[in-house]
Amino acid sequence: MAVKPRLPLAEGTWMASRSMKSPAVSASHGPASVSTDDEGGFAREHVSVPSDGVPLDQCLTREWLVTDGLGGYASGSVPGPHTRRYHGLLVAPLAPPLGRHVLLSHLDELVSGVTGATPVSLSSHEFEDGTIHPRGLDHLRSFELIDGRPTWIWDIGSGGQIERQIWCDTSNPVADASGHHASATHISWTLLGVPSATLQIRPLATSRDFHAEWRGNGDWHFEISPVRKSHTSPPYLDARSAQDHAVIDVRAHQHAPSWHLVATPPRGATWNWDSSSAGWWWNFLHREERARGFDHVEDLYCVGTLSTTMQEGQTLTVTATIAAIGAAPGAGRTVVTRRTASPPRRVSVAASLTIEPPSASVGQVQGDADSRFLEQLRRAANDFIVVRNFSDRHGSGASTGRTVIAGYHWFGDWGRDTMIALPGLTQLTGRVAEACEVLGAWARVVNRGMLPNRFPDSGAQLGEGDYNTVDATLWFIHAIDRIDTMAGGALVDSLWPVLTEIIECHTAGTRHGIGVDPADGLVRCSDGQLTWMDARVDGIDQTPRAGKPVEVNALWIHALSLMSQWADGRGDRQGADRYRVAGTRASESFQRRFWCGPTTGGWHRVDGTTGYLLDVIDGPQGNDASLRPNQLIAAALPATPLTRTQRRQVTETVRAHLWTPRGVRTLTPADPRYRGKCSGTAETRDSAYHRGTAWAWLLGPMVDAWMLSHETGARALLSPLREHLWDDAGVGTISEIFDGDAPHTARGSIAQAWSVAEVGRAWIASTPLA
Repeated sequence: MAVKPRLPLAEGTWMASRSMKSPAVSASHGPASVSTDDEGGFAREHVSVPSDGVPLDQCLTREWLVTDGLGGYASGSVPGPHTRRYHGLLVAPLAPPLGRHVLLSHLDELVSGVTGATPVSLSSHEFEDGTIHPRGLDHLRSFELIDGRPTWIWDIGSGGQIERQIWCDTSNPVADASGHHASATHISWTLLGVPSATLQIRPLATSRDFHAEWRGNGDWHFEISPVRKSHTSPPYLDARSAQDHAVIDVRAHQHAPSWHLVATPPRGATWNWDSSSAGWWWNFLHREERARGFDHVEDLYCVGTLSTTMQEGQTLTVTATIAAIGAAPGAGRTVVTRRTASPPRRVSVAASLTIEPPSASVGQVQGDADSRFLEQLRRAANDFIVVRNFSDRHGSGASTGRTVIAGYHWFGDWGRDTMIALPGLTQLTGRVAEACEVLGAWARVVNRGMLPNRFPDSGAQLGEGDYNTVDATLWFIHAIDRIDTMAGGALVDSLWPVLTEIIECHTAGTRHGIGVDPADGLVRCSDGQLTWMDARVDGIDQTPRAGKPVEVNALWIHALSLMSQWADGRGDRQGADRYRVAGTRASESFQRRFWCGPTTGGWHRVDGTTGYLLDVIDGPQGNDASLRPNQLIAAALPATPLTRTQRRQVTETVRAHLWTPRGVRTLTPADPRYRGKCSGTAETRDSAYHRGTAWAWLLGPMVDAWMLSHETGARALLSPLREHLWDDAGVGTISEIFDGDAPHTARGSIAQAWSVAEVGRAWIASTPLA
């Protein structure tokens, strides 16, 4: 039975239209074209769309994201309704970067007082029975990214418009009065085209772990302080922008975190506060959670109503923060609107909600499409480098360092993801010192020669069970090499004791049967869930890879080669010889044992395919000849003992069987175990995760391997992702995974660190020389 949404207001009070017409939304299925912007003469690339757009359901798959450098963020769907439990305007980490809680979910916004016009709602909420109310999306005329800030414009009648921007301070999170880093989200509105209007805002709050849904109770009321007004601008606000600031303190209950709203009207205006509207709003739907088989309905608490009158051209700002008032970062920076950006950098959803990438001058449009793609990747890369408090490697002491969030919305910091992503993130952002800080911080938690797989979401100390990865530590050495080169060579010396410990422990043997096999010098492991293909359903590994995985041994050979070079550079000739001898033996075994030629045996071999690498050797069932992309990592590392011809055969086999326009499949469609769609319940998705699902990050090693074996053609492997960046899933970033089957729908997280990092790094590497 349908559940009627229960709203604490008279029907129609906050909405200007009950029209069921869906906004027209572009779908990118054709080539991009170039046109001239009618604002300022700038040309822009845009995606051709049908005149009537596409259904609202597709529009709701487009999401925006801004991050705070702490692991917190603000995010939602472009049209307005929250489609995930992870959406919210203030999603703050209580123990950065983890312990993330949704505190401010929505703002319900109404514009009134425009001469000759009826009140217009800017907001859109979807409820459990499918009702969307109010329908601000019917008045939405554009969505843009301006200098990385999501920017909406709504028509409000009589030729007037209102512009809203949302941003965090990603690059420089600051500490509050207690010395703790604190999240803050800033929202601004600017009135355009009419003399004046009144804006009413109803903050809709919760206080929950972002993995959960919360239901209300009519007897439960949030603790909301009486509004405080200040005639002195807090230090983080522009003192020229206002004379009165309304400060509201909010807490769900006595054990919940406190947070604050700081409302800053234009100069000469004041905020009015009405607490009588406080109370529960019921039955908000999160449609993506429903599709994923999870709880998908929540209730939100309206904390009251703020209102103020604006004059044309004026801007007002609301900051939501867990910082002590006076310490929130970022809001004092100039609000960059379409009138001040020169030229405006944007991703635009026009009247038909057409996503468009940043502008460029007319003469540069065609030639600069590639550079605009790279520019946006640089912006996106900054989202993932965040603050973390680290204990030392023995579990005592603490210090503040940096780490990498694996993806938004739900990922924390994972060892493997951090090390794969870090070189590309560093190259894209130029944040070399912070990259060294990341590596130094992770070095402090190396234990028995192993990096942890991830940090617990709960913020608890690392335990023995967190050290369950065979490859993250070897990726750590790979990352040290890349970052050391960027840093000018000082990094290896500072980490040398940890590096030697890693090699010694792997040689002698460590957890999970990880260690060098004396018979051939290759690294083996006894658990099938220790590589990046680690999905498990009902206790059963979906991609069991116990034995000697191909990419693990390529990384091992690479690590030994680096250690020999580094030891030699340090004057340790004996150590250099020892590493070189071990590397030579492993290389000879690799060449002899991993190449899959016409007469090579192995289970899961695909008929008619030769000239590639076995995925695992010496596993419980023998050698695994499954056609998977892990061999790309081997072909991409120069130290791997493959000839140019062999690398060419590997890349062309992968190109023919695994490559898609969005990423590289994890299993060939010719394999009977292949799953071409990664959707449905958690169990269904996990079973497909590494059995056909395409991953964007694998395009990085694929491009590296291609460039080692081909003269041309590397850039063509990446170019189709431009369409995804501007017109699919997370606007301005790259998703975690895609269906292996066409049309390769984006799945998983909307912004994944190694996707952005490896695509960006490979894009730079494949740039043709002038």
